[in-house]
Amino acid sequence: MESVGTSERMALAEPGHESEDLGSNRHLRELAPPNLERLRALYRDGTGDHAGAATLAPKQMIRALFERYPQELDRAKQRLSLERAGLPPPPDPGGPSVVEQLLRLIFAAGDELERRGAQVLGAERTHELRRNGAGYEPGNIQTGCPTAPASTISGQ
Repeated sequence: MESVGTSERMALAEPGHESEDLGSNRHLRELAPPNLERLRALYRDGTGDHAGAATLAPKQMIRALFERYPQELDRAKQRLSLERAGLPPPPDPGGPSVVEQLLRLIFAAGDELERRGAQVLGAERTHELRRNGAGYEPGNIQTGCPTAPASTISGQ
């Protein structure tokens, strides 16, 4: 899921559309720093590893959190799927886990990048690219119920 910062590089333009590509790259540069800082904070909270939070790549931090909390990953995906489908998720008296917060960050970053990409390519084209995984590493497509019928999470 790596729509955290630049690690999930959603190419909003196909090869040969340099002006569209320049616009999308600008949006990636604007989104990357705050999302990376949020990811580093979640990694520190979830692992206690301050050194790793400062040095690991985003993909490594995400994988480490998903591997450390596999049952929580399943629970968070279920909660978010229900929520994004407009259904009430089960009560969560302890509040959102680190993994749920990470998934929310991933979805929000993907949604924001799609929104910004629509300014360059138009909403329909940008959504089509996101839904089809254009520019994503294989298996790292982050879409959800409000705008697409399927949802997959990185590494799943």
